[in-house]
Amino acid sequence: MGVLSPLISAIIGLVVGTLFGGWLERILYRPRVVIEIESESPYLRGEGKYVSVVVSNKGQTAAIDCVGSISIDELSPDALLSPNDALEDEKLPLEPKLEPKDQLLRSESFREINRELLCWAHIGNPPTYTINPGTKTLLDVFKAIERDTSDGWYLIIPSEAGWKTLRVRLKDGNYHGRLAVSPKNGPPKIKEFEIRPSSEAKPPLKGPQLVLKEHWLTACLRFAPHI
Repeated sequence: MGVLSPLISAIIGLVVGTLFGGWLERILYRPRVVIEIESESPYLRGEGKYVSVVVSNKGQTAAIDCVGSISIDELSPDALLSPNDALEDEKLPLEPKLEPKDQLLRSESFREINRELLCWAHIGNPPTYTINPGTKTLLDVFKAIERDTSDGWYLIIPSEAGWKTLRVRLKDGNYHGRLAVSPKNGPPKIKEFEIRPSSEAKPPLKGPQLVLKEHWLTACLRFAPHI
């Protein structure tokens, strides 16, 4: 037993060290994505305005194949805008002579918007994007369009297929929900948001406004031990 005890201790130490070391490495060197609001883009009458969030990686390794998603709480069929009530030319970032398909979600085929995928603000509007450490990129959330009539503003939310396949058109109003960015090799980042109606915009801003709030899970983690 005198000879075996040091050997057993060495084996146990090696196993524990390997397991703990691998776990610690994953914690220390995993990606850490952060979602922040982007400054309002200039509004051009007839062009509308794109509203995006800035997603940055403040971790030590690349955030691989990130997907962005949106959830809207307590959305009703009455909030949806029919494609027939939209502008004929919505000035979407499409290839020449390419028309957008009808929106995926309509009042007659209504379902909740729960973790529906968005697109990234890059060529082709890809559904996934790898964010290297110390870099940032944009996730498209919606486009706000003002009509020339008294009908006012409405919102367009893209899908994972980009702006050529629209998720939904929404009437100008107050909406609450969550944005999430999920890397393939790390935990998701979640942000609560509010879309405020154009009637609450303060000059010089115009149209609906996106406001980010801290998700309750993030707030709880602030009080957890930091590794």
